Amino acid sequence: KINNIQVGSRNWIQYSSFPSTIQGWSGVNSSVWKINTSQKFRGNNSICANRSGLTSDGWTELLSNKINVNQGDKVVGSWYIKYRDCDQQSIVALWGYKSDGTGRKDISSSVGLLGTNANWTRYVLKGTVPADVAYVRLAISHKRNGIIYAAMPQLEFGDTATDWNPAPE
Repeated sequence: KINNIQVGSRNWIQYSSFPSTIQGWSGVNSSVWKINTSQKFRGNNSICANRSGLTSDGWTELLSNKINVNQGDKVVGSWYIKYRDCDQQSIVALWGYKSDGTGRKDISSSVGLLGTNANWTRYVLKGTVPADVAYVRLAISHKRNGIIYAAMPQLEFGDTATDWNPAPE
């Protein structure tokens, strides 16, 4: 800690370069979220949700591995994302959960994947872990139609997002 600024450390998101096989995530290789080897960002695979034809909301979530936390921890998560033809606002979020997986709490979220953004953009989410949260997950929740590409997720302890690095695991 320097002048009350706590800079992040390591990336706690496992398989954040999206190799062909990943573990600990929810939603990967579902009927919606798939690893994409053609839309790379800085040489790393992305993960993609491509949906069309829906006439009502049909949320589908991509959730990182679980990262254990304590009340009062400062956390910062980030994704690089680009998207096309999103007809409803999808959410980029950092969610906390009780140890049994219930009681989801919004630690930080950004609503705004709507329309088209053809450029890779870094979305940074910061927050402090509240009471009754045992672990956090970085998430994207896709609401309806459109294509979302996401790459290089990162979660760090601290106040400041640092340059992406893969988790050592």
